[in-house]
Amino acid sequence: MNLNQQLTVAQKKVETAKAQAATDEKTAHLTKQTARAAKEKLKQTRKLAKFTRKVARKAEDKAAESLETFEAAVEKLEKLQKHIKKQQRRKLPKPAAKSSAKKSRPAAKPKAVKKSVRSAPAVPPVATADSTSAEIAPPASEPAAPPN
Repeated sequence: MNLNQQLTVAQKKVETAKAQAATDEKTAHLTKQTARAAKEKLKQTRKLAKFTRKVARKAEDKAAESLETFEAAVEKLEKLQKHIKKQQRRKLPKPAAKSSAKKSRPAAKPKAVKKSVRSAPAVPPVATADSTSAEIAPPASEPAAPPN
């Protein structure tokens, strides 16, 4: 080959090498930008993950505190209800006489009347547990319902 041909071949190689170097440089630049962006995204992702964990921890603490408050309120409500029931029971009038239904004594048998020389009036029979007075009074085992 003569020198002119070698010169043209060398020039072409230089031009292709120059073009290849330019494309490689652009590729390297884009790759660097992508790496920077990925690193920034990773940084942001880490920050976001850290922030999210912090918020979740605060939410859990607040939920536990709310649950404790709720349990304390329920306990206080139950105590108040119990106290009110106790006061209502104290305010109810106590029965004056206990009903004969509560006492389980056998009914008294009428005594035989001895006839004396004088004729005395007969003794009336004693009231039994089946009498109407037991039906009128409510059983003592059922407390009266408090008015609402």
